[in-house]
Amino acid sequence: MSPESIECRNISFAADIWSLGCILYSMVYDKLPWGHITSPMAKMNAIIDEDVHFKPIEDEQLLNVMQVCLQRDDWKRPTVTQLLEHPYLKPNNTNVSLSNTNSGISYFTSSKTINEDSEVIGRIIEEARNNTPRTAAKKIISIFNQQPVDLN
Repeated sequence: MSPESIECRNISFAADIWSLGCILYSMVYDKLPWGHITSPMAKMNAIIDEDVHFKPIEDEQLLNVMQVCLQRDDWKRPTVTQLLEHPYLKPNNTNVSLSNTNSGISYFTSSKTINEDSEVIGRIIEEARNNTPRTAAKKIISIFNQQPVDLN
């Protein structure tokens, strides 16, 4: 929860920006910002009173996105529009390689016909609907790589 949600203040889209910061933090550090605190009350107090601790990571732009999203003062957090202007989130970001041959993005930017793409998209949707997330992810990666799936 964002600090303003805990304090029952005016909740705006800034709370969603906070949530995005928590999701990114969790993906990067494999835990939530105050994941080490087990008591719910202590955790809520920490969210209200303590700054988030960020360990150094290789991607400074990603670190900065997390830092601006996880500012306790909701009025200091960027709006969605401002956040989309961040260098890390720009489509021409140098951290994202469209030339990677194992990338799903490169698959869809290749010279496939619309019918082939539609068939692949249909297979992806079917896998997502009919499997657990982990199994679906493995099968979808296999579709992109056009290799057999080993579920063991």
